[in-house]
Amino acid sequence: MSLDQVLLAARDPEKLSRTWRLIREDATVGYCEPKTFQQTVFQALADHKHVIVTKPRQSYTTTSAVIWAAAKTGFMPGIWGLILAEKDATAKEAMRRLQYGLDGLDPLMRPTISRRADHQIRYAHAGGVYAMTAGSEAPAIGHSPDIIVMTEYGEWVDQEMANTHIFPSFNKRPNARSIIESTAGKSGSLHEQLWLKSLEGQTRYHPVFLEWWTDPSYTNHDMVKAGWMPDEESFRYAEGKQGISIAHMAFRYDTINTEFNGDPLLYDAKYPPDPYRGFYSSTSPAMPYDAIEDMLAQAVDDPQEGTWGVCELEAPIPGVRYLIVADPNGYGEEGDPSAIEVFDCRTGREVAVWEGREDPGRLAERVERIQTRYSSASNLAVIVVESNKAQCIQTLKMMGVKGLYHNSAKHPGYYTTMLAKVRAWGMLVDSCRTGAMEFRSLKTLHQLRACPRPEEFKKAKRTGHHFDRAICSMIAAHLLTTRKWTSALERGDRVSVPGGATVSIKEWDALEYRKKMAGNSPWRD
Repeated sequence: MSLDQVLLAARDPEKLSRTWRLIREDATVGYCEPKTFQQTVFQALADHKHVIVTKPRQSYTTTSAVIWAAAKTGFMPGIWGLILAEKDATAKEAMRRLQYGLDGLDPLMRPTISRRADHQIRYAHAGGVYAMTAGSEAPAIGHSPDIIVMTEYGEWVDQEMANTHIFPSFNKRPNARSIIESTAGKSGSLHEQLWLKSLEGQTRYHPVFLEWWTDPSYTNHDMVKAGWMPDEESFRYAEGKQGISIAHMAFRYDTINTEFNGDPLLYDAKYPPDPYRGFYSSTSPAMPYDAIEDMLAQAVDDPQEGTWGVCELEAPIPGVRYLIVADPNGYGEEGDPSAIEVFDCRTGREVAVWEGREDPGRLAERVERIQTRYSSASNLAVIVVESNKAQCIQTLKMMGVKGLYHNSAKHPGYYTTMLAKVRAWGMLVDSCRTGAMEFRSLKTLHQLRACPRPEEFKKAKRTGHHFDRAICSMIAAHLLTTRKWTSALERGDRVSVPGGATVSIKEWDALEYRKKMAGNSPWRD
């Protein structure tokens, strides 16, 4: 093999891994044999500059990241790498693995090391690798790294430090590449926000979710040989998970009862069943997963914005009343995102969405176009505007827009107390569970899963997380449940009902009340 061929192989993390010396779990010394998870990570790093990985525990992704860092720094002059961990012991261990693996390489592949210490190595080619704790003061300042490994990011106490010190230090580097790898971590954390936004394609990071049951290491064949068979709960869990075996189910059953005191939610925190649930399993989420699980399985990406200024999930149906809920926010590109959601008043189904940065006055014009789209001769679409930005409401009034919801005769828009918002969120959860509301947008459902409880809205916004669609959904749930949206219409306004007849809003309300008492709805398809 020529020197050029050697260097080419060394610079390929997957190829380098096969000659990488390590100490195995049984204390024997050998070479890395890339497992399923490691191959997945290597491929993602080959295809993308920035990768974020959510993994089960003990998935060897840290080893993969260390090998990748070695391949990218050891054989290209002047390239610096930075490995960051929450604990100093973890940082030292990562550096030990790096040095031990490099020392075991064939001499033709081994880069010349000019200096080594517990937290760094320097190559003769003027590059090197640092290993530091995430709690270090301004850890990335002064090193200008090209390659960054952030290990177990979900466990970091100060995750915001990555935004303030790490990312700015390498954003302009022409060879900048990075990997963030971690188990799920805490609900509501910056890690969770970054992960969910990455799933939606809103960050530079390519998301990689490692399904624990795709790796043969997470099996218990002894239990299967002894006659263990999955119970009903295990079969429900396995439904839809391609490749899961009885031995995998046995591993899960044994681990839940041995390590997690019989709590399957704690198991999910370390071995997530999907890209969303692990962040919530050890907490009491604002939106329980079971309330939207079925909807998540059928959700779709937002379609392109149409000529009416909205992304239509379902075209308007003649004779149907629609509810348009808008949450205006700040001004221009520097302001918070605004959101609009449209719901079918009969079924509570989400039929259209929009989200973006737009001045409140311009947002009013967009809302008016959407109302035109979702209104018919007999059914004017109702507009509900969260009253945190008065300009949007005032613009709608100056435009002469009808059907604007009033909190009271003197208070246009939606405004209520914190206690009422907490109750409204409860209505949203109940509506999702009972089928009274149906969400079809994957992005909306992601926000519902990420959204904190109403009493934590302001705190969460200060950390940079936005959940404007979730707020719109909460408002819609409140008004659809209580039917308060009818106050925006004339009491004599008539609406079409199944069968072709029309009744007044007052008559509709009376029929709805009788329907609830009888348990038989004439309003649903």
